[in-house]
Amino acid sequence: MHVGRVGGWFVAATALLAVAGDAAFAQEHKTYRCKVADVVSWEDDGRLRPDSNPSDLTRQLYDGVIIDTLTGAMTHPDGHRVMWSIIQRGDRANDYVLTQPPTVTGLSSDQFTAIAATDFIRIIRIRTWSEKPTPTVRFLALGLSSFASGPCEVVR
Repeated sequence: MHVGRVGGWFVAATALLAVAGDAAFAQEHKTYRCKVADVVSWEDDGRLRPDSNPSDLTRQLYDGVIIDTLTGAMTHPDGHRVMWSIIQRGDRANDYVLTQPPTVTGLSSDQFTAIAATDFIRIIRIRTWSEKPTPTVRFLALGLSSFASGPCEVVR
């Protein structure tokens, strides 16, 4: 067999394994239960301040939420389910990024664009990767003037 052909086969096989390895990892989407550890609010004076109030809306909204990274389904502890759009799939170097699409109908394109722009501010990031051997899965929920973060555990 010619050396050039052997080298070509080797390069092709290596590339195939690299792609297949990344594809297998990328398809391993899981469902996570997340717990709010911290909430901060963006105050009128422009500063971020911790919010330790257990009745804070942001804390109530995200504490105990179950997020399916395959479908974007978010199930709240009371059973209420909301579909979020997955705008980025997680992998070995990227977070899952989810956002809620605007749900208002019958608007002009300018009104829809304005709502979409402010709704985009409501995002959730789920980081499943880390430089550490056993990463802690964590989430960050961003709202218009509040931020929540905490650890997540695999449910399925």
